[in-house]
Amino acid sequence: MLGRDQCPFCEPQLDRDYILWEGKSWRIVYNKYPYVGTHEHLMVVPIAHHKFASEFSPDEWIEMGEIHHFMEKFFFDKLYFSFTRENFHENIADGRSVEHWHMHFLPGKLEGKFLRKMLEGQGFSIIQD
Repeated sequence: MLGRDQCPFCEPQLDRDYILWEGKSWRIVYNKYPYVGTHEHLMVVPIAHHKFASEFSPDEWIEMGEIHHFMEKFFFDKLYFSFTRENFHENIADGRSVEHWHMHFLPGKLEGKFLRKMLEGQGFSIIQD
């Protein structure tokens, strides 16, 4: 996991060419490494380097309404879904994520079977009714 010194969401590593919108506390950026099959993979990233949602101030959360309006316009008539990325294990050094809290927005519909497969791949037993 990439820490603050290597964080691609913070200066000087931040690639400004990927920024779609910037507010007082947040940025909406294209994912530099989008999930396979989509070119509309956006991320919402706080400007301040926070690891956990519990670190945000009430003022930072206020801007989330503007972000959701942006997403509604961006995806227009397409279905989309979102999920957050918050890492609790700092010792994971796989380089696939960063400790900087972020939220993904993707077109389409998140199917339960994909979540089950992901959780099972991480060792969780899934019991179906």
